[in-house]
Amino acid sequence: MLAGVASLWGQPSPITTDRPAFTNSSVVVPGGSLQVENGLQITTALGQRTVDGPESLVVFGLTDATELRFYGSGL
Repeated sequence: MLAGVASLWGQPSPITTDRPAFTNSSVVVPGGSLQVENGLQITTALGQRTVDGPESLVVFGLTDATELRFYGSGL
């Protein structure tokens, strides 16, 4: 049993992304982790095509309760 528990130690936690919308997740990235998200949105309405992006989000977990977020968008 100890070998099974030891094999789980250090395994990454499941991530919670902010996609498909570019909103803030209620889950904090674990301390010491880096999460990078990129996206592109294409909308067609009334014969007009709009491209929004690329949008990028970089999240660094400082602690298990605090994270730094860096947003960027372009085009």
